[in-house]
This record gives sequence, structure tokens and C-alpha cells, in this order.
Amino acid sequence: SLNGNNNISLDREHQIKVLNLIRNEITSISAFTTDTLEKEIFDPKSVIDKCIKLQNKAISKKQLLLKLNNDDIIPEIYADKVRFAQIINGLIGRALEFIPDKTELAIELSVKQKNNQQFFQFIVTDNGYGISEEDRQAMLNFSGISREITGIDLPIESIKKLIILHHGTLEINDQHGVGSTIIAS
Repeated sequence: SLNGNNNISLDREHQIKVLNLIRNEITSISAFTTDTLEKEIFDPKSVIDKCIKLQNKAISKKQLLLKLNNDDIIPEIYADKVRFAQIINGLIGRALEFIPDKTELAIELSVKQKNNQQFFQFIVTDNGYGISEEDRQAMLNFSGISREITGIDLPIESIKKLIILHHGTLEINDQHGVGSTIIAS
């Protein structure tokens, strides 16, 4: 409510919610300005499930068919959980930006092995119209943070930076008129 000084007055419960929201936003934004990771062991599948729920409104609005494929056993990983969620939300957000309505969005989680080392792989595939060269350049040159869908959708170069900080790779394979596949390993 507004008091006589044009200040907003919130009850204790709402104050705590607002302060937690501000703290979470500051944590998210500050993660973009530092190259340090706060690694911990966590279940990547549960983080990805939360990210999909965050993007569910946009998925529903576009009337997309969502296919989620997982390996039977996805082990816990040692990574920065906040940045991992930012990567996943960013990849899904980028796909949602470039996918036409009423098409299919597939998300795959798997564990791969190379040179006797296991690594986690996250793949986003759509059967939309693919990414034209012009749109690909727009993706790569985008230099802001968008709040249009939900949460923070990162530009692709920021997603790539976060993946590289985790010693990973990012591939974008697309065929204009057929669809796109984005692979984060």
C-alpha cells in the first residue's frame, strides 16, 4: 500500500519475497561479469526440469510439441549450478525465439564418453525453419539481456562463454528450412 509519503509499504512476508527476488537477480546478473565458478555437485536433470518449467509459458504460447529424451542414468555433475541453469535457460530461450509456432522442440540429455572421460551433453533440436545466415549473425551479435519470455535469456556469445568456463563446447548445426540443433557438451 502507499503511505502519505508515496512510499510502498509491504508486510514482512512480501518484504522477504521481494528481497529474495532482488538477491536472486543480483546473483544471476553478477555471474555474467566474473569468470569465477562456484562449483558444486548436483543433479543436472532436476535443474533442467526447473528450466523447462520456467519456459513452459512460452512453450505453451507457441503451441509447441515438447519432446524430452534422457539417458536412463544421468549422473550428478560438478559444475556451477547457477551458471548451468543460465546456460540451459539461454539455450531453450534462443530456440524459442527462432522456432515457429506449432512445431516440435526436442531436448535431449545424455552422457557421452571420449578419451576415457565422461561428459554431459545437452541438445536442443527444432524442426522449424532453421537459422538463416542473417538470423545467425543477429544471434551472434546480440549484446543485451532479454526478459521477453521468462527469466533471463542470454545472448549466444554469453552462453558460449559460460560453457567454455566449464571446459565445454557449443555447436550450432542448422539447415535453413529444415531446423536447428544446438549441442552443449
